[in-house]
Amino acid sequence: MRVLHVIPSLSPDEGGPSHVLPLMVEGLTRRGHEVVTATTHGRDELSPAGHSAHHSFPRQSEFYKVSFPLAQWVAAEAKNFDLVHVHALFSFSSIESARLAGKSGTPYVIRPLGVLNEYGVRSRRRWLKRLSIMTREAPMIRKAAAMHFTSEAEKNEAERLGIPMNSQVIPLGIEIPDSLPNCESGKSPSVLFLSRIDPKKNIESLIKGWSHLDPDIRRTWRLKIAGSGDPEYVRMLQGLCGQLGLTSGIDWCGFVKGEEKQQILSDSSIFILPSFSENFGIAAVEAMGAGIPSILTEGVAVGAEAAQANGCVLSNTDPESITSVLEQLMRSPEQRKMVAANGHAFARKHYSVSRMAEALESLYEGLV
Repeated sequence: MRVLHVIPSLSPDEGGPSHVLPLMVEGLTRRGHEVVTATTHGRDELSPAGHSAHHSFPRQSEFYKVSFPLAQWVAAEAKNFDLVHVHALFSFSSIESARLAGKSGTPYVIRPLGVLNEYGVRSRRRWLKRLSIMTREAPMIRKAAAMHFTSEAEKNEAERLGIPMNSQVIPLGIEIPDSLPNCESGKSPSVLFLSRIDPKKNIESLIKGWSHLDPDIRRTWRLKIAGSGDPEYVRMLQGLCGQLGLTSGIDWCGFVKGEEKQQILSDSSIFILPSFSENFGIAAVEAMGAGIPSILTEGVAVGAEAAQANGCVLSNTDPESITSVLEQLMRSPEQRKMVAANGHAFARKHYSVSRMAEALESLYEGLV
């Protein structure tokens, strides 16, 4: 099959979606399919290294990721593909690509990236999003050959909108080592938050929860916050640390990738993702796959299933609950070892690249 994937941005700053798409491409290519990607880049971004299977077009507006050159290219090329897989909603690049694919007679799949859940719809420009859903997104969703959700939780929340859709759940996948790669020896005690720095990640509660820890524990452990976000929001969080007297116990690591990212993962004793809402939670799967005992909230879609397999510890989103769960794991090396082993086994069983690619292939073949 010849498949086109369209995504508004592949910038590393976009978090999980930009990390997973190349893995989708790799997995499908291994299975013998020809996969082409199309994306956009802003004036301050470098266009990703070009090759015949990847196209990046300049944006005319950061708001709504408008790129007329991308739309012109899709209009000319969509008919040459067996299927178009569109990633994201509330974006000109995505919605226009879906419309143009449908116009050309090519079936298209939409992966909404969690924006159809309750948190996504009601946060940030709530009324504008509702208007956009009615006038732009809903017609494209109705005409889509399928909606690609990455968890049952994401699917169930999206279906509450009442828009007719062909819902399909295919979890994401990452490269996971065969054997448990991590151990406690040689590590300095540390807790790692690794994700975009954004209000939905609930970092305020993490910082407040950290301030409530037993002082004896806090003196021997460090909190590492790795990721990038709006500079003003980051300064606000750092100011909160100052107000709580935590400036000496928290490391702000900034955006990390590649070897630096793998190093900070392997050096960490506990991973925590206290988000209000995650349609999947790729950072959590990466941590479990790396053999790091993980604390997740019920808003993280992979959390409930992982907890059933004793592969993570669940916490509520309030600071007191975060404090309690942190202290529980910090005080028990035995529990950390057990959760790490179960988490690695769970991630390997459910979230491999090969499993994701096989499921996507099956979906595509059924639709085509």
